[in-house]
Amino acid sequence: MTLSSLESIFDMGAIEFPALSLIIFVGIFASLQLWWISSLMRRNRRIQGERPLTATQFRQDLERIFKKSV
Repeated sequence: MTLSSLESIFDMGAIEFPALSLIIFVGIFASLQLWWISSLMRRNRRIQGERPLTATQFRQDLERIFKKSV
């Protein structure tokens, strides 16, 4: 591979319209996927926080709180 061929690879004029549109589409799609997954994780954390604790979970949380205060 010569220097001129490397320059042509990285030259923005060398990227044709279909390839550029595919790169843009993949970028938008990936960002939407990341946003969707993060919103699902936030929702699940919020829903899980609303569930009542079992007796052992409640005791463990109290012990953890009291250990921090001491």
